[in-house]
Amino acid sequence: MASQNLTDEQAKELDRLLRFAHLMKMRSQWKEAEDTCRKALAISPNDAGIYEMLGDILWERGKLDDATLQFKTAMQLAPGKASPEEKYAKTILEKSEAEREKAIALEMLENPQKYPTRQKNPAVAFILSAVFPGLGQFYNGDVAKAGIIFALWMAALFAAAASIGGNKGLASLANPVTLIFGFIALMIQIYAMVDAPFVAYKLTKKAKEPHAHLPLTP
Repeated sequence: MASQNLTDEQAKELDRLLRFAHLMKMRSQWKEAEDTCRKALAISPNDAGIYEMLGDILWERGKLDDATLQFKTAMQLAPGKASPEEKYAKTILEKSEAEREKAIALEMLENPQKYPTRQKNPAVAFILSAVFPGLGQFYNGDVAKAGIIFALWMAALFAAAASIGGNKGLASLANPVTLIFGFIALMIQIYAMVDAPFVAYKLTKKAKEPHAHLPLTP
């Protein structure tokens, strides 16, 4: 705290305000904490610690411009103190990132043709899934789901083929294990053929919505 000529009454009031501000801060009652800090600054306008605490509170409230100003003032009042310098730098970076994201969003609004959307053809997705389960999901851009579906389908086919053993012709179809794994492979393929065009349709519908491709910005 910077040395100041405070009366005993002012010093007691300042101590009371700071204690109350800390309490409000701990309870996340940011407006009350901010108001109390400003009252404390009216008594002790050259106290770097109060400016830093006010900056913390404003940062929590999302008031980055005002928080930056408070941290900068704290730095000027307490040169060389690390904490306000770190908080000042952090807040500046957050402001820069927010401004960059806003600039991207504005660019997308003004020049949507520069940001192509993910439109997929449900018919193509269906045909690809009919050829190889998982291929339609790969077409939609869901590589992980495509890999899982294809792996499960191949595993079911392999198990069905392995269960045939030495049986040939119709005798092989009477094997219940073969029938079970064959049925599983069929269900996997049907799922892939239903899922792929449905997802392709949702992607295309979402892409056509106004500004659906824009990122969320603060």
